[in-house]
Amino acid sequence: MAADQSRRIDAGGSIDRSTPIELVVDGTTLTGFAGDTVASALIANGRLRVGDSIYRGRPRGVLSAGVEEPNAFVLVHGDHDESMLPATTLELVPGLDVRLLDGIGVLDQKPDPAQYDKMHVHADVAVVGAGPAGLAAARSAAATGARVVLFEQD
Repeated sequence: MAADQSRRIDAGGSIDRSTPIELVVDGTTLTGFAGDTVASALIANGRLRVGDSIYRGRPRGVLSAGVEEPNAFVLVHGDHDESMLPATTLELVPGLDVRLLDGIGVLDQKPDPAQYDKMHVHADVAVVGAGPAGLAAARSAAATGARVVLFEQD
């Protein structure tokens, strides 16, 4: 284990301590391990302050371990920058370069050529289940001109 990771526990968790990965945070090179998130690598390296509160400028640290994280947001530098990602959900990969962000994001004015794995859809009616009743409900709603989204688990 690296000497500068005094906050890292010696065993356990879902990381592979035999595979170190370097990342750059705000221009500083830190070390994490395969399976770390940006947030866990920051904490292990003693970087507890991840931003400031948006109204009073008070220091903020990592508060949770998932998508509900309210404080630790990062911008990932790359061919196409990606902003406002929770540091708790971003797994380390070799060459990762991020910048910590305060809670209020700023939309990038440049065109976004990236392709995304998620799409936000706005609908008037959401039907859950594509069985006979669900299909009938979706067809009936669509016949009225409503925007319909049909969800099925498979």
